[in-house]
Amino acid sequence: MWDHAILAEANRRQSLLYAGSFLPGAKIFFLFVLGDVLYLLGGTYQALVIAANQLRFHVIQNITGTAGHDLIAWLTIPRLGMTGAAVATIIAQVLLFASTSAFLALRYGVRPGARTTGVTAYLLAALVVVGVVGAPGLQFSLLGLARAATIEIVVIAGLALFLSRDDWRRVGRLIFGALTPTAPPS
Repeated sequence: MWDHAILAEANRRQSLLYAGSFLPGAKIFFLFVLGDVLYLLGGTYQALVIAANQLRFHVIQNITGTAGHDLIAWLTIPRLGMTGAAVATIIAQVLLFASTSAFLALRYGVRPGARTTGVTAYLLAALVVVGVVGAPGLQFSLLGLARAATIEIVVIAGLALFLSRDDWRRVGRLIFGALTPTAPPS
């Protein structure tokens, strides 16, 4: 959960860590972060393909994915520059993730649960929204810090929508346990 908050504000942190000449790239940095997150999701499911000893599918899928990425990059980079590279990466990773998920569902009946799918979709959408909303104000200021904190609080609060009753009970015990004074050990 905290990783998402860090990733979501990657633009702002990049502007703090690097020279001003990097700021144009910082405005689309979230697209590359999104591509990386999609890569990690796809890789998680690809591990199941390998574990099922479906190496032929895995190799063909990765060769096709790489060729597709290269073709999309070749078409988009001349017109869009770095944004084209990010778009190529995102499209390739979405296709790789979708084809892996479809293969596992059709061949083995393996599907993520509704809650897992919902949280994943929420976090991916939040990453895009935070990247788009956060990109215009890339300077370090008190207002920028307040804006970043507000965005992170809203994203984290949105995760509450996915908590089960048991999760809420555990949160309550955690909060009220931390607020309850304990006697020192004797």
